[in-house]
Amino acid sequence: MKKTQFVILFCLLTALIFAQDPFVVYSTKGKVTILERNKNFTAKPGKAISSNSSIEIYEDAGITFICKEGRLYSLTQPGFHSLNKTKDSCYKTSSSVLTNFFKYLWDQAIKQTSDAGKNRKAYLDNAGVVIRDFADIWVSRAFDTLNYSGVGGAFPIYWKSYIDAKEYAFSIYADGNTEVPFYRTMVKGMKIPVVDLAPQIKPGNTYYWSVSIKGENEDPLYVLNYVTSEAYGTALANINKQKPTVEGQAEEAFRTAFMLENAHYLAEAYQYYVRAAGLYPENVLYRSALISFRKDYEIK
Repeated sequence: MKKTQFVILFCLLTALIFAQDPFVVYSTKGKVTILERNKNFTAKPGKAISSNSSIEIYEDAGITFICKEGRLYSLTQPGFHSLNKTKDSCYKTSSSVLTNFFKYLWDQAIKQTSDAGKNRKAYLDNAGVVIRDFADIWVSRAFDTLNYSGVGGAFPIYWKSYIDAKEYAFSIYADGNTEVPFYRTMVKGMKIPVVDLAPQIKPGNTYYWSVSIKGENEDPLYVLNYVTSEAYGTALANINKQKPTVEGQAEEAFRTAFMLENAHYLAEAYQYYVRAAGLYPENVLYRSALISFRKDYEIK
């Protein structure tokens, strides 16, 4: 009887230990191994591990973990480390966007849902969570303000229509005159590549765009900021400043993509999602997020 009770108690204690909030491997450099439940394996990004695990850091190596609530913890000192002794070292990032990004990665690794990569928009501050609905056309909130740096590629501005129209009037207005468009073109379909607009606008200026069914009144205006290369470089530099202690190229590309999307640099974010998936093709999350991004923004 006592033996049975001991076995039950042992099982309960074991379950309690592993029920503690796990860590998720964000990125590694060099050789880092993990000992979990008497099994050794190489640390890989996206892997959830028990807080009862031990870590071995080799020379010139390191690892960054994601803790619950989007907190971080990095190890770079060679030797053995017990996570249950260092879990209080998890720190909160200085940026809410970055915190949301790491919450997103932590949730994807822990919950293991079929929505991996598809629900990133739920973690964005400003992009694509509300639909503006007017008359017969609706436009995603992601396009309320679009920042564009002049990059190439197939990224489009798109809209939806409740009416099956053959043509749409797409107009651009100058900042000082929102009554009369200085450029108008007829579009077959419900999207127009941003690169097609570049010859009509100049870097460093704010413009407004609108779309309507041919023959009908213009819908409300949406902001298009054609930023200079210097302004975009500053935005990228600010994103780079928030780089964790240990971060590989693929992880950096994916983080940059997320943060650019949040800042409404959508065409630029797309390039970084493509880069992340290319650098780490076996990462299901990166591949799924790229596919989802293409679907969200009508990229064929």
